Amino acid sequence: QQLKERTESALSNTQRLEASRISEILAGYAHDARSLATDPHVREFVSAINGYIAEIEIDPTQAVQNPPSIGGQDGLAFVDISATWPLQQLALDLQIKAAITGSAVAELRIVSRAGMTLGETMGFSWRPADSALIEQSMKTVKTSFGDAFLTDFDQQHIGVVSPIVSDIGEVVGALVLETPLEPLTDIVSMHESTGLT
Repeated sequence: QQLKERTESALSNTQRLEASRISEILAGYAHDARSLATDPHVREFVSAINGYIAEIEIDPTQAVQNPPSIGGQDGLAFVDISATWPLQQLALDLQIKAAITGSAVAELRIVSRAGMTLGETMGFSWRPADSALIEQSMKTVKTSFGDAFLTDFDQQHIGVVSPIVSDIGEVVGALVLETPLEPLTDIVSMHESTGLT
């Protein structure tokens, strides 16, 4: 009976510890997502493109004649705001920034408030199982976790969405991110092995 109680107590402590470690990893992923979403260039460029799109809807000729000038600073080229994916270079730069800072972000996509892709990294492949996840994240202004999935390159990732908020507090878009699932599954597998033993 004493051995049984000690074993159950040890396993219970292990479970709490591993759950805590998983929570820490997820909190780190959320922090990385929010950090990229609050990048000054991301906020400025996505806000400018949203304004441009709104102008086109009101007066297409005026918007074409006076497109806003964005970019051309901090090593970023001027952005062709009328391009299909105007923020492609910014997306690639964010991926490099994430790698340099030790972030877990593997791939990312920048979307407008209307959900239109403005730029994405080359390996991005997540198609959220919940089609309303991105809109919900922007509506609640909260970083949200999506489903775990297998990428087009057979890697296990988990999706994360973080809203992009302008300087005046308006949600102008979202960063849709892929982060590795392996650090989480490794902990669960290790705990399962301990339990079986």
